[in-house]
Amino acid sequence: MIAQRIWALVSENKVQNTIVCETYPAADMLAKSTLGKDASAVEITQIPTGIGDSYVVGIFKDKQGNVINPLPTAETEVAALKAENATLRNDLSDAVMELSMLIATGGI
Repeated sequence: MIAQRIWALVSENKVQNTIVCETYPAADMLAKSTLGKDASAVEITQIPTGIGDSYVVGIFKDKQGNVINPLPTAETEVAALKAENATLRNDLSDAVMELSMLIATGGI
């Protein structure tokens, strides 16, 4: 869950400023009123971008031209951890079963 949304105010394919704002219409209005009618707001809540970075066709790039990828959401991280946990439980269960078989057959 996100408590606040962060927006990049973009003009001339550059992040000119960043703001915290509840809705897109409000953020976009602020972009247009401060940077001109061709400016726009782009949500960056999960994207570690900042002033001076470029924004072209939905892709943010840092000042060196490297693509800035979004950070995983909390939901994505929890799902990945749950999947890893399930795998580890299965591996542990298999190991216990194998050890039990070795003990039962006198292999240890």
